Amino acid sequence: MPDRRGNWSIALVRHGATEWTATGQHTGATDIPLSDVGVKQAQCLGRHFARTFHGDLTRQYAYAFVSPKERAKQTCDVVLKLAGGKTLKVIEDRDLAEWNYGEYEGLTSAEIRKRDPAGEDWNVFIHGCPGGETAADVGKRVDRFLQRARELALSLDNPKNILAFSHGHVLRVLGARWIGLPPDHGRFLAYNTAAVSYLAFEHNNLNEPVLQEWNSVTHLVVEDCLQHEFECSF
Repeated sequence: MPDRRGNWSIALVRHGATEWTATGQHTGATDIPLSDVGVKQAQCLGRHFARTFHGDLTRQYAYAFVSPKERAKQTCDVVLKLAGGKTLKVIEDRDLAEWNYGEYEGLTSAEIRKRDPAGEDWNVFIHGCPGGETAADVGKRVDRFLQRARELALSLDNPKNILAFSHGHVLRVLGARWIGLPPDHGRFLAYNTAAVSYLAFEHNNLNEPVLQEWNSVTHLVVEDCLQHEFECSF
């Protein structure tokens, strides 16, 4: 039977570019700030949300969840300032932190494939990282976040929508889990820096989760802020 309480959504925002996204280095625990390009991308995001929500994010959004990493918090701060969301309650959430790459922290995919037993077939979603996380580990984290977000949204009067500022790999797993796919299926969902996605429900039915929009970078293209990344996202 349809559950019509699905009249809310989650906007997923990946942080802007850093020096390591430009070089393709896996950035998990390392707390790197936004680069100059990343700051410009965050500003593009802020202006995009300001245009979309007429300069007042609080009309549509109740909370902003954010990873504890500086690059995500910087992006969140810029967006909320430019889009009229400074009064939103911001919740720092460790479950939105990036994948723990263990021994592969700071390495590019090419460097990893030279040392990992899987060789050229290595894929973080399939093989994980020694001393770090597997896709299943990340899946457990994003499931916890989604459960908290769901409970919060269902407890609120309007507005119910939620913002989440996080990282490329964890957002890809999050997208897969939203629609009931295994965590390793995140490998099929690309995610650019400063891109936006929307998780919602078809027919406002909680039993019909959908990816309403995924990896949107139109706001970056319009302002010439799109950065073409290396292959570290695989």
